[in-house]
Amino acid sequence: MQKFMEHLQDSRPGFRCSKPGSRESRLEHEVQVRHDLGKAASQDEIEILCSKLGEGCEQLIDLYSQHNGMTLYVEGEDAGITFFPIESFEERNSEWHEWLDDLEEDEMWDFQKSGIAFGEIVASGNYFVFWEGKIYYADHDGGDDVPYGDTFSTSLTASWRTRLSFYWMLAAIHVMAKSSGFPKNMLLRFNNDARQVEK
Repeated sequence: MQKFMEHLQDSRPGFRCSKPGSRESRLEHEVQVRHDLGKAASQDEIEILCSKLGEGCEQLIDLYSQHNGMTLYVEGEDAGITFFPIESFEERNSEWHEWLDDLEEDEMWDFQKSGIAFGEIVASGNYFVFWEGKIYYADHDGGDDVPYGDTFSTSLTASWRTRLSFYWMLAAIHVMAKSSGFPKNMLLRFNNDARQVEK
């Protein structure tokens, strides 16, 4: 959780892209992004959030006590990840359940039936869902019912350099998709974290 909060406060977030093996001084492209962070939720909003999420939501309460919603990796009109403000939960969950309309009840995971979506990979139709104290990833192409962690914190910190890094790569690729001239293989860097991906 601490690493995630530090990540939000990065003074100069951005993605650097280069051909694999090239020197950092010969970067092909650099994308500066920002994080749009909501103000702290009010006590009334926190009580609403508690009533929606139920038991085991303490760490999400801690997060929303500092930021009532946020959108990460914003560049122009593009963005990577968003955690919904409390006042939009009902609307955004209605949107999520539209993806499930074609499923019979026995085809749905339990978290899809009763969970609360609190975030998404922007414009993907894929949601972060809280259910019974755990975080799930609702993939509109299928997915599974394996939780990402027993708490919000373990979902972020225990898998920081794997799952969350994968999320920011998705965000970076989304941001850069409109740009031309990139090599097929790219080395992406966010601060000191680097991953090689294929465009």
